[in-house]
Amino acid sequence: MDSSILRVQKKTSPPVAQTCRTRLIVSNAIGLHARSASVIVKTLQKYDSVIVMTYGDKSANAKSIMGILALCAGKGAEVEITADGHDAGEAVRTIEYLFACSFHENESEAEKFFREP
Repeated sequence: MDSSILRVQKKTSPPVAQTCRTRLIVSNAIGLHARSASVIVKTLQKYDSVIVMTYGDKSANAKSIMGILALCAGKGAEVEITADGHDAGEAVRTIEYLFACSFHENESEAEKFFREP
């Protein structure tokens, strides 16, 4: 009998893909402009999910500055966010936070988001 150590390979199941959606209102004064689009794109780069932002009849990759700008979503616009992938829920919660704090354009808005009711 061979006295070598047996190696056990642990089988891991693939991450479960999910689809998450939310509708958000653009509340900052000048809408989704270059700075806010940049904040969105930089923040979403860490997610594997495919994230799409839709406004009216236009849809864009939410990880693309030019795509977001092409939506022309101004103040008061309602945009739909759809994320598909194993980290979709976390990605959508992150976008909800960015919208709630107006993309950090006003830090006091971010503080309000986390304040206890």
